[in-house]
Amino acid sequence: MAGIYLELRFWDGAAWSTHATAITGNDGRYQFLDAPGLGTDQVYCVLYRNGRAGNANNPNYLWLWLCRYITSYSAGATLPGGDFDIANIFLVSPNPGASVTLPATFRWTRRSVTADSYRLVLYYADLDEIAFTNLLGYVDGVTITSIPPTWPSGASYRWWIEAHYGDGQDNYGQSYYNRVITISYSSEAGEDDSALSPTIWIWKLQDSLLRMVGPPMKSADYGQARDALRRYHVFGVNLRGDLFARQESRCAPSFSV
Repeated sequence: MAGIYLELRFWDGAAWSTHATAITGNDGRYQFLDAPGLGTDQVYCVLYRNGRAGNANNPNYLWLWLCRYITSYSAGATLPGGDFDIANIFLVSPNPGASVTLPATFRWTRRSVTADSYRLVLYYADLDEIAFTNLLGYVDGVTITSIPPTWPSGASYRWWIEAHYGDGQDNYGQSYYNRVITISYSSEAGEDDSALSPTIWIWKLQDSLLRMVGPPMKSADYGQARDALRRYHVFGVNLRGDLFARQESRCAPSFSV
């Protein structure tokens, strides 16, 4: 796909910045020229943002895509920045404004990228917390039986979908839209020590960054959680504001790719 603007994000050991931008050619390839070598604790990664950095706002595309971290690079070397597809993930159900009772099924349209592994993301504005499932594989839906124990029945929540390339926690994108729904408990489901089923991590959205909250995690999960937190620092945008900008209404048009 030609004409897509990409950013080379740079972590200098203390903060993120945009080092350079590039535009994809007719063959979809891109190149960042004259990038300095990386030092200790420095990182590069390639970032696509819909409606930003030169890109037009287009609901047929993902809201963003973040490539894998590059942690070792020598000036003048040629190194792949990452391959990815920005076709959007279209949400199917629940519809905007719907009320659901747990257990509840969330559905979306799978992209043609069979290496995608999806996960459901929920956001509760009153506590400023975000929660997401583990990676689910190349599926078009998931049924949840519970939500985090501090989240009340009958409240409004936002949901959207992430696509990860393969089974890694990095190299992923987010659906263009999110939807606001009401989630209530049933007598068989609700608050649970296991939180959202399947497995979930809970974060607090604060100062436009995500911070982990809640009970201690199993040691095997620390690395994935730490990496997830670092990724959200890369965007350089107000995530809370983006959620409202991406909200899908009841009368939102239908798009196809």
